[in-house]
Amino acid sequence: MDHLHFLRVFEDSGKNKSSKQ
Repeated sequence: MDHLHFLRVFEDSGKNKSSKQ
């Protein structure tokens, strides 16, 4: 389990959500 990868995906998801709004 790569924490960095998880954080990257999580941040990307949040960024996408913010962009959608």
